[in-house]
Amino acid sequence: MRSLKINKSTAIAELKQNLKSAFHNLEAGAEKDGYLSSPTENVFHGAREAIQKGGKFYNMFAAGDGREMDDYIDKQGRLRLAHAKSIFSSSMLAYNFFYWISPEQPLTYKGITYNKVYFEVKMKVLEKNQKGQIIHQPANMDVVLVSTDCKTILCIESKFMEHLQNATSFFPTPYLYPESYYEGNLYRLDFAKFAMTYNYRGQGYYAGIQQNIRHLVALSNLKHDKNALVWFKSNNPYMESEILEKINADTLFIFTSFLYYPQAYLKDNAAHDILSGSQEYTHLIQNFEEDLPDGIKNNHLPIGIFRNYADFLSAVKEQMPDGLYNYLSKRYLLKM
Repeated sequence: MRSLKINKSTAIAELKQNLKSAFHNLEAGAEKDGYLSSPTENVFHGAREAIQKGGKFYNMFAAGDGREMDDYIDKQGRLRLAHAKSIFSSSMLAYNFFYWISPEQPLTYKGITYNKVYFEVKMKVLEKNQKGQIIHQPANMDVVLVSTDCKTILCIESKFMEHLQNATSFFPTPYLYPESYYEGNLYRLDFAKFAMTYNYRGQGYYAGIQQNIRHLVALSNLKHDKNALVWFKSNNPYMESEILEKINADTLFIFTSFLYYPQAYLKDNAAHDILSGSQEYTHLIQNFEEDLPDGIKNNHLPIGIFRNYADFLSAVKEQMPDGLYNYLSKRYLLKM
């Protein structure tokens, strides 16, 4: 019988411990406090070459804003390990699930075939601040899949453990002013209102809603403003020029979130009654989606804003490289 005395922090700690145990049943790499000696130890054996320095995907992650690939010194002078070394890295979770997509091994999902994958893709959100000064800070999309004909781009925000906890949303002042947005964006007033509505909300994973708003602003910029599209093509050097040339205002930019939620683990675990509360974030997403203008929904959310890693794994397992399904299902406690 499930214990009803377990609290949320204990449940999350328990889940993390089980994830670490599952990892050690698969790998023999050194591990300290959830960190490995190298990001290459954090991924499926068939994905390691492409994530090494000089590999196909290393520079994409290194160019992001998440301190993914290299150790660093923080503002207090303390050594911090590269985030990609963490067993609980959401970027490496996404990498493990999507690295293999290529012209040689495409993915067909929801009726669309994708044969190109990119990570940490930069998209401009605001053009200037309320004083008219240029803003350079972009949004970084965790995963971008491009269809074989380049007419559809699926953009994915990846979440591992983050959404299980509360996190306050905070919008810098320019987000509250419509004049800060690209003039071609038809929904800049709506987005400014969303920023005001969700600013400083914290009883739930509202930081995720903030990210969703930023990503949807960036995608609607690409759809409606030629200057934002020019910026996008000039600031993603790891996307091939022949691909970038085919992306235009007629491209379908789809956005979704992939959340980690281990149903199989929870079915037989005392943490179930607490961690099932992670569905609270899906409710936040659904409520947010309902309030969006129809133009945003129709242009960017035709397949829905929420997806689950477990459901995705089950849906595409036959298309994955040999051994990957078993690795993912065991490592992330997703085996049904």
